[in-house]
Amino acid sequence: IVSSGRPYHMQSHTNSTNALVTLPIGERFHVMQCDKLQPVLVSQQTVGKISRLVADSSLSITIVTHDKNLISLFHRTRPIQSLPKLASREWSTVDMLHLGKIKVDMTGEKEGTTENAVVVAVVLGRYQSDDEEDDIPVQGDESSDEEDLDSDDEEVECRGQVVTLIATRTSIRIQKRIQLTTLPMFQPTVAIHPSTYLNKILLGGTDLSLVLLNVRTAKVIHVFKCLTASSPNVAVTALEQSPAVDTIAVGMSNGNVHLINLRLDKELFTLKHKAVSITSLSFRTDGSAMRYGIAPLAVGR
Repeated sequence: IVSSGRPYHMQSHTNSTNALVTLPIGERFHVMQCDKLQPVLVSQQTVGKISRLVADSSLSITIVTHDKNLISLFHRTRPIQSLPKLASREWSTVDMLHLGKIKVDMTGEKEGTTENAVVVAVVLGRYQSDDEEDDIPVQGDESSDEEDLDSDDEEVECRGQVVTLIATRTSIRIQKRIQLTTLPMFQPTVAIHPSTYLNKILLGGTDLSLVLLNVRTAKVIHVFKCLTASSPNVAVTALEQSPAVDTIAVGMSNGNVHLINLRLDKELFTLKHKAVSITSLSFRTDGSAMRYGIAPLAVGR
């Protein structure tokens, strides 16, 4: 597969046994069948290159971030609506997570009925401010809910925030903005939605920091201590759910991979590599591996 090197999103199709992968290539995203690696859909062009995306298994909802924190909703290959900006220019999109589906009320001719909506968490990190002005057009209809989103950015001293979005086939809106003011020095670098952890996401950051956040209550549940003493001044660069519940693989900028138990806040073991940043992690979970009670771990550097 040829891609732009940006993160992809893999999902199982609701009407097929084949898995699909949605990956960004420049200013478009491609949907590929995993069995034959053939393109199924190619989106229309976005404004600027796509940096992150999340796709629903029905293929009817895809949310992408592109250019300077612009968020666009696609119905299959067609852009439907865009949010102007999630934050000011000094904020960058770190990760996007699919948190599941909820039922929402429909409006218009179908008022009184409900439809499925996708809940997406967008993780933002604060970096050096850019004073240049941008004059970028936005595709589709702009949401009026976004007019005062940047008003609090200059007043709140924090380096991380999480924005939850509600997306249907026809619209997208901001549900909640969570600014990590209780951890003013925490700067997120990567995120994951741990298996069975309802409404909770795990955030990895600089200085080997790991934080468990409840996106429903907007509260930090736990700041992990199991790794802070072993390798200070090292950033978390990759997170991956293992086949075992409560167990996460954590990749570091110094080349180490730690396996930790979230419930116990305990490091199980460490795999040490050369001082090269870990870019990706993946456990093998097919039948052949699980039959022997093992889950080999692939490490990308």
